[in-house]
Amino acid sequence: MLYLRRMAAGRYGAIDTAKALAVVAVVFTHARGPLFPAIASWDFWLCGSWTFFQVPVFLFASGFLAWRGEAVPFARIRERWRRVLVPYALASALAYLVGVARAADAGDLLFQLATGSALGIYYYAFLIAVIAPVAWPISRAGPAAAWALLGLCALATLVQAVPVGSGSPRSWFWSLRNPLDHFSLGYFVAGWLARRELARIERAWARARAPLAGVLGAALLLGPVAAAAPLPPAAAVPLRIAYALAVVGLCAALPRARRPGRALVWLSDASLAIYLLHRIFQRLLEPSLAAWPEPARILVLVAAGLGGGALATLLAQRALGPRRARFWLGA
Repeated sequence: MLYLRRMAAGRYGAIDTAKALAVVAVVFTHARGPLFPAIASWDFWLCGSWTFFQVPVFLFASGFLAWRGEAVPFARIRERWRRVLVPYALASALAYLVGVARAADAGDLLFQLATGSALGIYYYAFLIAVIAPVAWPISRAGPAAAWALLGLCALATLVQAVPVGSGSPRSWFWSLRNPLDHFSLGYFVAGWLARRELARIERAWARARAPLAGVLGAALLLGPVAAAAPLPPAAAVPLRIAYALAVVGLCAALPRARRPGRALVWLSDASLAIYLLHRIFQRLLEPSLAAWPEPARILVLVAAGLGGGALATLLAQRALGPRRARFWLGA
C-alpha cells in the first residue's frame, strides 16, 4: 500500500520524509556556483540535476496538511502566516545584521521585506503567504472546484513557460513570486486533493501497483533529463512537475516512509528554520571558498548550510524550548 497514511496524530510518514529530503535538496541547490551551471560540471550534477523538487514538495505538503475534511476557519490561515512570517522576519533581520543582505535605503528595505527578497531564496515566504489563504475558499467549495483550479494552474504554468512572439522577457523576480507560475499554486492544490482522495489513491495503488510504479519510475528518471536536455518548455515543464510529484509518490511508495527515523522527523520539523538560515552560513563562507575546486567547494557549503542551520535550530530548541523555538525560528 501507499504510506501517506497517518503515522501519529497530525503526522504522515511520507510527508515527513519528503520534507526532510526537500530541505537537504534546498541546501545542495544553493551550494552551487553559477545559477545555470554547465551540464558537465559538478555544480550541475550535485546541485542542479536532482534538487528541483524542493519548493514544490514544501508547497504540496502545505496543501496536504491544510486539508482537514471541514471548512478551514480564517484563524488557521492567520496561524499559518504567523508560523512562516515571524521566523522569516527574524532570519531577514539576522541576514541584514551579519551583512549578507543589504538595502540601499528605507524604501528598499521595506520593499525587500515585503517581497521576500532580503535574500533571494526568501521568495518562498512571500509565495506561501499568498497561497495559504486559498485553503479558505477551496475548503468550502466542492471537489470539482479544486480540480478545476488545478487544471487552471497547469494551463497558466504552461502558457507562461512558452514564449510568445518577440515581447519583452518576463521578470524572473516576479515569476518566482507568482502563484500561477512554475505550478506553485498547483502543487498546493495537488497536495490538498491528494489528502482528500487518499483512500482512492491507495486503492488504485493496490489494484495497479506495477503499472503505477512504472509511471513513477519514468517520472523520476525523466525529471533530471528535463533539467539536462535542451527540451522545449512544452515538454520540459510537464516533466519537471511530474518529477516533483513523483518524489512525493516515491516517499509514499517506500514501506520505510511509513515510519521515518527520528532524524528525518526532526529534519521535517526543522525544515523551515534550516531553509531560512542555511543560506546565511553559506554566504558568509563563500568568499573564502571561491578559489576551491569542485566538488570540495560544494560539499563544504552543503555542510556549512545544513550543519549551521541544524546547530542553530538545536541551540534555539535547547534555550527556548520546543514551543517557543517553533514560534520564533520555525523549528
